[in-house]
Amino acid sequence: MDEIAVVYAQGAIVSGEGDGDQIGGDRLAKELRELRLDEDVKAVVLRVNSPGGSAAASEVIKREVALISETKPIVVSMGNVAASGGYWISMVADEIIAEPNTITGSIGVFGLLFNLEQLAANNDAAWDGVQTAPFANLDTVSRPKNAAELALIQKFIDRIYSQFVSEVAKGRDLPEANVREIARGRVWSGTAALDNGLVDRLGGLETAIASAAERAQLETWYVEEYPRTKTLEEKIIERLEGIRLGGNRHSGSNARANASAIEREWQRLQTELSDLASFNDPIGAYTRLPQSFEID
Repeated sequence: MDEIAVVYAQGAIVSGEGDGDQIGGDRLAKELRELRLDEDVKAVVLRVNSPGGSAAASEVIKREVALISETKPIVVSMGNVAASGGYWISMVADEIIAEPNTITGSIGVFGLLFNLEQLAANNDAAWDGVQTAPFANLDTVSRPKNAAELALIQKFIDRIYSQFVSEVAKGRDLPEANVREIARGRVWSGTAALDNGLVDRLGGLETAIASAAERAQLETWYVEEYPRTKTLEEKIIERLEGIRLGGNRHSGSNARANASAIEREWQRLQTELSDLASFNDPIGAYTRLPQSFEID
């Protein structure tokens, strides 16, 4: 029987392999490439739930989406968030299907410049260096950027933004002037994105699978998910282990309340550090929502 592959792209987009909570550009591109070359796979559904991230990694993934489109249907199904880099990896698919409340668009680019000069000074640390050209240590974090360096970086970011706008216009068959009006980092609901041409129709994952089957002219098929999801048994065991571990650490209501508060703060800190670690684009350019948020 013919296969429809459902590929989940969940989390921030990072260069390299990424971890379980991230979309590693190299890892996802490899997965898509293998599905493209697999003759048993007749269509692909890319389920995107991402605020974006690395511009370079997004381009690596987008290229594989475009290559799949040349040989077999690929349909994007947008989850809660498919914005900025999440839209970048979606825009060349054969069809984009969004939920009515999907947060999408955010067609924009920014650069992230770290400066640890004051932090180092506060800890009695200092840097020294030697360079042979004006921009030889452009990527240093030991000092703020000078005016010439900022101008060069801004020019680079502007070029990537122009590329983003141009490729949206091409991928969505829209006039570039129209795309510039709905770009500028603005976010749209799935319903609004349908009105302005960023998506093709509204629906969920089942709608996307049915569309992929129709495009591939399949009468019978089965769905295979990538990467492999945990079985119900694995999820139950993990949950039970978590209950056991959490049940023996403290006694008394005050202790439990304190532990809960500390655990919430620790989880918040881990989330913020994980977000910071996701900014690993090799050229420092990001297509990502500037805020992190949750949808209940």
